[in-house]
Amino acid sequence: MTLSTLQNLQDCYEAALKNNASYIGIAVRIPNIDGAEVIINKTSNFEEKMNYYQKAYDENLKLKSNPDIQIVAFASGNSFDDIEKHLKLILQ
Repeated sequence: MTLSTLQNLQDCYEAALKNNASYIGIAVRIPNIDGAEVIINKTSNFEEKMNYYQKAYDENLKLKSNPDIQIVAFASGNSFDDIEKHLKLILQ
């Protein structure tokens, strides 16, 4: 996904479940950190993690408690390599 909104993130999770993806990777920009931090969520955690993101992040995927922290990209895949390839394309 290239458009970082809460709805797009939710759509990514739903598509990942529908397509039996094994993982979703979330790229997060954090102040004073070079590049983005990548968080990998496995299928069994999709629902719980999406509930967390809906509560903790606003519509533009900025952390409500610290808007300097933002989800900037996300992608699903069946391996960590898949996630890395997709996120590298998005973050270029």
